[in-house]
Amino acid sequence: MFENLSVFENRYEELNMKLYDPAVAADRNLYRDLMKEHKEIEPIVEKYRALKKAEASLEDAEAILNDSEADKELRQMASDEMSAAKSDIESISEELKILLLPRDPTTKTTAVLSWKFAAAQAARKRHCSPITFTACTTCTPKSAAGKRRSSA
Repeated sequence: MFENLSVFENRYEELNMKLYDPAVAADRNLYRDLMKEHKEIEPIVEKYRALKKAEASLEDAEAILNDSEADKELRQMASDEMSAAKSDIESISEELKILLLPRDPTTKTTAVLSWKFAAAQAARKRHCSPITFTACTTCTPKSAAGKRRSSA
């Protein structure tokens, strides 16, 4: 499913090389644009590398389990490592799916985060009463002017 993520990894390495170039560092606009792209793809590349590491760990554990010369204790350790690698692969895959969601062009965040923020804002409005202050008018006594009053 994530075979095409090597394109992100290659672009990430290319950006790293460009960012160390003195000619790029001299051009502020180009440097800013490259840093922005670098920052956007960095979490994807990190998760992709973690996924590859977990997959390699799973393959190593499977190789030990398939080895006929391995003793019982080594096979048990390989079995434990295999189950841990499978759970790591599953969790990293879910995180990668979220990272690969299309960004919301208006807020520069993913659509999921925008939805969660909107839901949190709505919950806050439902559960929190607005704070109002008394007005300082001629009919308000000076002792009550400017003090908090709840509108419950």
